Amino acid sequence: MKRKAKQEQYRRMVKADRAIIKQVDAIGATVADIVKLVLILDGYHQHRRQWRKDRMAETIAVPMAPPDDFKMTATQLNALIDRVDAGNPSKGDRQALAECLHAVPALAAALGDTSLQAIEQMLTKMYKQPTVRQASGVHLVNMRNDFGYEDANALEKTLILHVVVCWYRLQYVEQ
Repeated sequence: MKRKAKQEQYRRMVKADRAIIKQVDAIGATVADIVKLVLILDGYHQHRRQWRKDRMAETIAVPMAPPDDFKMTATQLNALIDRVDAGNPSKGDRQALAECLHAVPALAAALGDTSLQAIEQMLTKMYKQPTVRQASGVHLVNMRNDFGYEDANALEKTLILHVVVCWYRLQYVEQ
């Protein structure tokens, strides 16, 4: 009888310990996510499980509001992007690019949306012909719009784009 009571008490203790461990793990995961977010916002990136300061982020101060006299032609913007992409851009070029990305959110979305970049890479690997790649890109836009992308809120837009990326990934794997 004593033995059964002790076994039952031990089981309750183990169950309580497991519940506490789950709570501690959940808190630890939340803290890890917060630390990761703070590091990313502070200009760090992860390289082989190590956090390193991003050299590009050191000198870029994104303005809170777009400048009133923002007037840049497509040619000037392309030249600016080429200078920054060429490597070791000047502080002025990095600042100008940050201002452009802030002033034109659609540009930031086009250049920085990893979903679209993933699709572009898949299309490039799938099709060598530019015509087929362009047709697939138009098909992507049509598919996205068929899901109601234009009228969706931000979360729904993200989910719709994720569905389209998954569909393209499936097509890529099947090919």
